[in-house]
Amino acid sequence: DNEPFDLTSFDLSDPSSRQSGQTNRNRNTTRPGRRLSNFKSEANPKDATRAAYEQALTMVQPSGSPMMMWTTQLIEARRDYLRSNVRNFSCLQSFVHGKIFTSVSAAMILSNAVFIGIASDREVKVAIANTRHGTGETTPSTMSADTLFAVDVFFATAFTLELLLRTAVLRSHFWIGAEWRWNMLDVLVVAAALVELMVQGGDWER
Repeated sequence: DNEPFDLTSFDLSDPSSRQSGQTNRNRNTTRPGRRLSNFKSEANPKDATRAAYEQALTMVQPSGSPMMMWTTQLIEARRDYLRSNVRNFSCLQSFVHGKIFTSVSAAMILSNAVFIGIASDREVKVAIANTRHGTGETTPSTMSADTLFAVDVFFATAFTLELLLRTAVLRSHFWIGAEWRWNMLDVLVVAAALVELMVQGGDWER
């Protein structure tokens, strides 16, 4: 294949010689291989993007890398499980995914944020009163400790019920679905609120 090209034996007047030379040049410049441009997009853009990513992963994946192979197999197993786990739309699921449940959850989050601001203001006023007068008595404009604790219990109970409902509806999709990161954040927030309630309850009983 690498023999020198003899110009003396090449006749420009012969059409067959010109065609043979063009064929040789095409053969020498052509490089077989897989390209991402050969990938045809599918109807679903997400599936097309995922397939293109997997194709690119196989192109750069070393043949002797078990870690890459295990990672790819884990991703494929998770995708196949989510596709095969078809969920039946029940009344509870329709309620959880409905506008009423979403609106109530958003209103609870905003109300809790306002309550946190009020509780922080109350703690600052109590600290100032302790510094000036040496007592922890609150002014009439602030809520008592019992009221704050009762409101904390209400919000913690509401958020726990909301989390349990979403877990019952989503099932395994709650832990490995598309929004699993946000779900884990919700779990941590609710767990922290419950731990805080237990600590406050122990101090309140004393």
